[in-house]
Amino acid sequence: MIRDLLLGLGSGLLLGWIGHHARLLSRSGAVGIAVAVIFTFVGGGWTWGIPLLLFFLSWGLWRRYRAPYKAVLHERFDPRTRIDAPNVGGRVGWAMLMVLLYVITGERTPIFFAFVGAIATATADVWATELGMLSSRPPRLINTGARVMRGAAGAISLLGLVASLAAASLTGFAGLLLQMAQAWLTQRPWGGMYNWLPLAATLGGTAGCLTDSLLGATAQAIYYCEHCEKRTEERIHFCGEETNQIRGWPWLDDRGVDLVSSIVGATVTAGVAVWLAQISARW
Repeated sequence: MIRDLLLGLGSGLLLGWIGHHARLLSRSGAVGIAVAVIFTFVGGGWTWGIPLLLFFLSWGLWRRYRAPYKAVLHERFDPRTRIDAPNVGGRVGWAMLMVLLYVITGERTPIFFAFVGAIATATADVWATELGMLSSRPPRLINTGARVMRGAAGAISLLGLVASLAAASLTGFAGLLLQMAQAWLTQRPWGGMYNWLPLAATLGGTAGCLTDSLLGATAQAIYYCEHCEKRTEERIHFCGEETNQIRGWPWLDDRGVDLVSSIVGATVTAGVAVWLAQISARW
């Protein structure tokens, strides 16, 4: 417990400080990431904390990658926009609930599957967004196939889909390797239930990422700034003007979409992993 507390405290505070110093995180975002990392290490241990750290690190790295170019393409990548606590909560809120559920129940395997699925979804969506922006071809809306501007809610591209698959599968493999390492260090018998985690996380993370795009194209609230003559996802535009809603549900913003998609990803991952483990046990 002391070891996990020190690991979480050190890595969480360091990650939050670096992100804030690099102008990626607001103060609330830095605090949110620090709290999430510390809570995960203390509640679940290093096998739970490391996947979360990998997600936050990749989020920051891909956000910095070709940032000036992406800022020209879409305002959501404007350097003045920083990740805040609601953004962090939308991305990893469901994963944090899985950690709490594990602390309360002590039931490790199915809840760990769901935790990895939520992280796989968040990672897949970030990679798809940050790398899909760099596609040489304009993306298309997931529900209609119409060409839209890069960065539009609900837009998908081939590059983004490939990135999401890679991110989800890598998250699943990380979860598997960490469980194998823990079993080896503790001399615990390896039951093999985690062997299906990479496949399950790939399916779950991709399903969650596509759910994010579908909700973004249909249900998410989208606004229009008459002053700038631009669509936006914010009630108050960068220019300071209040915007007019043109579609979607007013209570569903991009943070809500992130949360719902992570629930889908966690459910699919846990369901597939448990189902495959049960089938393989009968062979």
